[in-house]
Amino acid sequence: VAPGADARFVVPAAWPGVDGVDLLGPDVALPVGVAVGTVADLDLLRVLAGVPAMGAELDEATIPAEAGIIDRSVSFTKGCYTGQELTARIDSRGGNVPRRLRGLIADAALTPGVGLVADGADVGTVTSVATDGTRWFGLAYLKRSVDVPAVVQAAGLDVTVRELPLLD
Repeated sequence: VAPGADARFVVPAAWPGVDGVDLLGPDVALPVGVAVGTVADLDLLRVLAGVPAMGAELDEATIPAEAGIIDRSVSFTKGCYTGQELTARIDSRGGNVPRRLRGLIADAALTPGVGLVADGADVGTVTSVATDGTRWFGLAYLKRSVDVPAVVQAAGLDVTVRELPLLD
């Protein structure tokens, strides 16, 4: 689909597993054949693509390697920046962090903030959720002891854990 001529900027979508572009500018016309989506549609796509959101998966304590955003957010040639030593040390040791952002799939409602349990041990917390109307999808930081794929429990509900993105 050709972008509208009124777009000032056509920026490739940088979400894993998503082909497309963002059209930026005042009153950008929707290209022919492209349906209007809702905020819920966008959030579902974000969760399926495994894109962390500020306030949910990202805050001042997040290590980029945990969130899987090293390639999109860190420069190893820039010079000095806050967090450089920790980030470089993790990278030089193979990216081994105590927890990683993972995708969740469930047949019933998931809730952000709910703890995840495997073999009787707390292994993480649900951070974001979205639904396609049939299944629930989520994001969570899980301890590295959880071998993916896996099944964990969220308030008694079996939840499948997968690598990101969840897009097939």
